[in-house]
Amino acid sequence: MSEELPPDVRATLVRLFEEAAEDARTRDEESVRTRLETVEAVTDDDVPPGSGKERLRHGCAQVRKTVENEPLVAAEYLQAMRRLVDEDADGPGVDVDSRDGDDGGEERDEGESGLDGGTPDEDEEEDADEDAAPDGGTDADSS
Repeated sequence: MSEELPPDVRATLVRLFEEAAEDARTRDEESVRTRLETVEAVTDDDVPPGSGKERLRHGCAQVRKTVENEPLVAAEYLQAMRRLVDEDADGPGVDVDSRDGDDGGEERDEGESGLDGGTPDEDEEEDADEDAAPDGGTDADSS
């Protein structure tokens, strides 16, 4: 948020958004709604006027609309609001838990699957070996 939040207000909102997101993931609508009431009270009382305050209010309204039928969508709204509040601490709009397709700086060789460390060609060879009959031929050869 471009407006500066007091550290205690930021910490309170971050905690509430994280807890409410977890409640949404576990489909605990009552707890989400209770936490939203607290978020709205903190927002009204302690967040300076401006676009950030309006964005938080809008986000709370969206969570209320989605929590019953789309709890995972509500959880994502809550995480987005947490990032909005915490952007000054993490850097502009950065969520330390998310990945934007970056694999942590490790480069992979072309063809490497990344799942078991082997390349697709090695995996195909292993599959062919598994299909081989005990005498060294394939099942089709043994007929």
